[in-house]
Amino acid sequence: MQTNRIQSIKAVQNIKINAGNAMRIRCLEMEKARKNKEKIGAQKQIDMINQRLMEIEKEKTYIQCPLGAKPSTPETGVWSRNLKLTAISNSSIE
Repeated sequence: MQTNRIQSIKAVQNIKINAGNAMRIRCLEMEKARKNKEKIGAQKQIDMINQRLMEIEKEKTYIQCPLGAKPSTPETGVWSRNLKLTAISNSSIE
């Protein structure tokens, strides 16, 4: 009788340990999912920063070109949109 009771207690303890481990695994999986979302968001920010850095270099190159060698409009970027808006507003004045 004593042996059966000890075995039952050990069985319950094993269930508790396994349930605890399963809970820890679920928590780790949820944290992993959150970290992957954070990583994707951070990568998007890095991509946006890199894109802006390229636009800055293009603008610097455009500004540093001799006046006669400048293309009619810059290739891309925020600054080109500003120049296009200026060109549109200047043409509407004429």
